[in-house]
Amino acid sequence: GYTGTRYNMLRYAPLFWPRGCDLLMYDARGHGASDGRYHTFGYYEKGDAEAAVDWLEAQTGLPQSHIGMLGISYGAGTALQTAPLLPDLAFIIADSPYADLETIMRYQAVQQYGQAVNMMIPGAWVAAEAMADFDVAAVSAVTAVAQAQMPIMLIHSQADEYTPPSNSEAIYANSDHGRTVLYLTDWGSSHGADITNNYAGFAQYVDEFLQTYAPDFGRH
Repeated sequence: GYTGTRYNMLRYAPLFWPRGCDLLMYDARGHGASDGRYHTFGYYEKGDAEAAVDWLEAQTGLPQSHIGMLGISYGAGTALQTAPLLPDLAFIIADSPYADLETIMRYQAVQQYGQAVNMMIPGAWVAAEAMADFDVAAVSAVTAVAQAQMPIMLIHSQADEYTPPSNSEAIYANSDHGRTVLYLTDWGSSHGADITNNYAGFAQYVDEFLQTYAPDFGRH
């Protein structure tokens, strides 16, 4: 998640411990112990995620087809944007992702500063692109998911007011429904809090997803 670290991901670890999985958690650039001045919401981070998977393959001997990726919020958006780069992944689980950078930033700007901020957004994009050397329009989970080859699980709280569930709905709408599932939870959770608010329910969804789309995962 944005401003989060690898330690925030420990709450997801029990989902995979019983499967005997090797787990790799790392700080995104500009987060925790990682360097990097700017956050690009997946533009460069997807390459970092690809490098992390390559490293895990080298360390464990596991092929890409035996590796899954899970991210929450910022990490979920990054994971989905990584999909075209890692077509042989066993799966991606995206918890509370954003559809694209422009959608979430515009939403957050209005929430925090009101409608008048819309007049300043085009200039902010230009400044951000110049400083961080990236393309705002290219940061899109909606676009990336259309190129995904692996099974994808999307989960989003209907009560999420920070990143509305419409983001996951837009991603799902552009995905291959034959290998993508969307869970919209009614547990009253805030942004990214489904796993702590209802661990049993979250774990059940993950189990169902893996049983259907990656039944041999963790058994090799």
